[in-house]
Amino acid sequence: MAKYKISWSVEAEIDLTEILEFYIQRNKTVSYSKKLYLKSKKIFRQFLKIQNQVSGQIMIQLEC
Repeated sequence: MAKYKISWSVEAEIDLTEILEFYIQRNKTVSYSKKLYLKSKKIFRQFLKIQNQVSGQIMIQLEC
């Protein structure tokens, strides 16, 4: 069974950092940014768990 790994593009990492920094500045605290980061990390872990249970390859492209 193939193991999948999510690799973030440089642009995606920059976008995530900017989003988290925005909420830190707006809310004057890191608590919401931390919750947001942990929630997204949990979602990606669940996604990988599901993908590692199925055969085949899936390419996902997110566009704004």
